Amino acid sequence: MKKFISGITVGLVAGVVLTIGTSSFADSVISKVEAYINPSIPVTLDGQTISLDKPVAIIDGSSYLPVKSIGQVVGKDVSWNDKTKSIELKSVINPTDTVPSKDVGQVGTQPEDKAKEGVTHLNKDSIQSLVLLQNYFNGKDAYKDGNIVYMNLSAGGSKYSIRDKIVYNNSDKSITFKGSSIKINYNDSYANGCEAFNYDGSTYVKESFFVEASKDIKGPQ
Repeated sequence: MKKFISGITVGLVAGVVLTIGTSSFADSVISKVEAYINPSIPVTLDGQTISLDKPVAIIDGSSYLPVKSIGQVVGKDVSWNDKTKSIELKSVINPTDTVPSKDVGQVGTQPEDKAKEGVTHLNKDSIQSLVLLQNYFNGKDAYKDGNIVYMNLSAGGSKYSIRDKIVYNNSDKSITFKGSSIKINYNDSYANGCEAFNYDGSTYVKESFFVEASKDIKGPQ
């Protein structure tokens, strides 16, 4: 087994992970340890073998994984905070994952499909009254209540080519379209017959509103 293991000395365990210089710490907290690298040790996540950019380090009989690599696998950003002298793991935030404020419809911007933080999401009991339409458009799900289809806000705008016309107003919980008189009031959770609602971080709107807004903006086809 020794042929798979090569000995190395590291100034800090975190150095294996983030390449943090020892100058970041006071001399009193730095201690050298002997570590061994064993690239033959597989790492699995939920039964699936994952690839890491650095192998497992073995220190005093315990295995250590690179924090940055693990963070990337589970969707976390890993960074070093020099001010607090700490390693930080944060959720990866995609700029398209949050609904902007009323400026969403300005020229050059596009509306997003995520609801504002802190909304009350639809609970599992309520959603049972809706029929899930998976991958309804552009990979986005939709929900159906009788003959009413609720489309993802972003997907609906794209389907009817008015995505850049959508204005999402957090202040009065409404959605409007530039060039159209249509105004939609959205709920923080689903209610029977509502115009729009937030669920699981996304906003869903009656598809009929996209149809009417498209007619207003583009004129009769």
